[in-house]
Amino acid sequence: MKSRSSLFILICFVCVPLLTFAQTSSSTPKIINARILPIIWYSTLSINDGDSIKIYSGIQNNSGVDFSGSAIFYVDDIEISKKVFLSNNNSLIDVSTDWVASPGSHDVQVKISASVSADKALVSYESSKENISIVRKINAEIIKESALSTISLVVAKTDKLTATMADNIESYKKPIPSANSDRTITNSKNKTTKTNTVSSVIPKGKVLGVSTTTISGNESNDKSLSWYNYLLNYFLDALAFLVRNWLGSLAGIIILFLGWRIKRWGDK
Repeated sequence: MKSRSSLFILICFVCVPLLTFAQTSSSTPKIINARILPIIWYSTLSINDGDSIKIYSGIQNNSGVDFSGSAIFYVDDIEISKKVFLSNNNSLIDVSTDWVASPGSHDVQVKISASVSADKALVSYESSKENISIVRKINAEIIKESALSTISLVVAKTDKLTATMADNIESYKKPIPSANSDRTITNSKNKTTKTNTVSSVIPKGKVLGVSTTTISGNESNDKSLSWYNYLLNYFLDALAFLVRNWLGSLAGIIILFLGWRIKRWGDK
């Protein structure tokens, strides 16, 4: 009885690993001598922006079996095309697709899916990623687009700068002072005279709507200072307007200069 138990244990010890190994071996596909080539090539050596070219890859088959499948082409990891192929034993075929080259740096790759039995597998299913750099073609449209973009950027920055300058100019405007004092105001219509105490300061920038009422009193200094501030504020307003509207000011200067040159040429 004891010898039978020992024999059973020995059989289990030997057979179980063998069965496990056989099961593992059967679940691992057999690698066959077939693959996609690692390299990619193109229909031309010189590729420019906008060129219509072909992208190529190759499939080698020395596996002893025929198989079919699909070749999927990627540019920058985005699928651009899928092509069906048939690979016969002892053959080397190419797969290709059309592509219109666009400017910039691109990664190109080809992957295949093959219809083979579940117990077989190809050596490789993906090509390597090939990098290609395409220089942007320079033409009249590109030059125009670039020039307009540059002009728009310059105008936007200049607008911002001139707006700040105009605000700084307006900050120098003066208030219109009028000291507190007894003033004699004469109404020219009914010849009446009355004395009032006037207390006001006209805010800077408010230079319109000057009263035509005759005011007499000790205000000669105030009036001269007020008119000086009026003139200064008008000048600053005009200067700030010209700076803020710099495009129109520049156009006016150019027109005046051209007019002056034309007059000079006419005089000669």
